[in-house]
Amino acid sequence: MSDNPNISFKTLSQFVLTDASGRIDFDATMAKFAARVTEYEAAVNMETEHVANAINKVFDTYPINLTMDSVAAFALPELNPTPDNIAILKERIKDYIRNNADHPDEKPGTRLFSIIRGKQGGVRRNSDYVLKPTE
Repeated sequence: MSDNPNISFKTLSQFVLTDASGRIDFDATMAKFAARVTEYEAAVNMETEHVANAINKVFDTYPINLTMDSVAAFALPELNPTPDNIAILKERIKDYIRNNADHPDEKPGTRLFSIIRGKQGGVRRNSDYVLKPTE
């Protein structure tokens, strides 16, 4: 049916709506799906906001360069992790930092974070540093 093994006829049959004659009501099913996608989008956006707030709280407390693992460790308690989601939340924290970090082809300090490699490196929140003008 699909390349995705997580989608099955059983899954679809539990989601699809039918009319009085038992035929699939495509419009009602699509409306239900659109409502669920909207709910999902709101949940993802809320989670992203919580992750961002947790990371910013870390840098409010420690306005220094930190390793990615340190940021994740300090931010996790703010997200109330459970044994089931702790690894997922750690990755979401790291992904948020990576997705909002300067890119090599951009002017430094353009985005929320910089990831510095080498000695004295780590992740830093750019708003905590005054950037020297380049000549």
